[in-house]
Amino acid sequence: MAPPQSAPKHFYSSVPQTSAMAVLAGKPTFLAWGKLRFLLMDAPRDCNLSHYIREAKRHNVIALVRVCEPTYDTEEVEAAGIQVLDMGYDDGSSPPQDVIDRWLALVDDVFSKPARLTPSLSPAASYPGIQSGKSGVALARSMSWRENSHQGAAAASPQELEESEEPAPTIAVHCVAGLGRAPVLVALALIEHGFGDASAVVEFIRSKRRGAINMRQLNYLEQYQKREAVSCGGCSIM
Repeated sequence: MAPPQSAPKHFYSSVPQTSAMAVLAGKPTFLAWGKLRFLLMDAPRDCNLSHYIREAKRHNVIALVRVCEPTYDTEEVEAAGIQVLDMGYDDGSSPPQDVIDRWLALVDDVFSKPARLTPSLSPAASYPGIQSGKSGVALARSMSWRENSHQGAAAASPQELEESEEPAPTIAVHCVAGLGRAPVLVALALIEHGFGDASAVVEFIRSKRRGAINMRQLNYLEQYQKREAVSCGGCSIM
């Protein structure tokens, strides 16, 4: 008699799951420093996408950056008010300049001070990677959040601010496992916004998400040259 065979350890199963985290391949990692807020994730699939959306909404994610090949339909994500942006590049390689430029433009737009915004501009005009239509709703929400929080702060009482203040916006970003390409983009944003050098940034990310960023990616980040100094929310980006 042949010994019983154990079921293959596939992540997706037809057996009903009992919790949201049970159907997430890896729990998303929330990273916050200063005004920067990121949600690092592995790649959702259509069968578990709703659970990722629920986690994203919990952190007020307004934009989802996909750094790998598509594994799900974006319609459900955009219907939840979350903009999806494709910034894919080859696994194991460093991000090309056009991806870096689009990523940092998004980070600047979402997390900069209200003073840097021009309300008359459409989301497509303020960020070149954004297409017109409902995909621009998410960034518009971010602009509205910063404008309202800035304009209402002086007139509102502390109690009114506490009751009415919306949570700060977050950018979600994922690759296949959420350990390589996506953390590299988050690291670039932290370096640009003054967190510290590459080693300090990688140590911070790894303390929150174990196994993130391999040695080749660390070497790339150590050689990365920051943009020239620009004003960003009261800080200086060198």
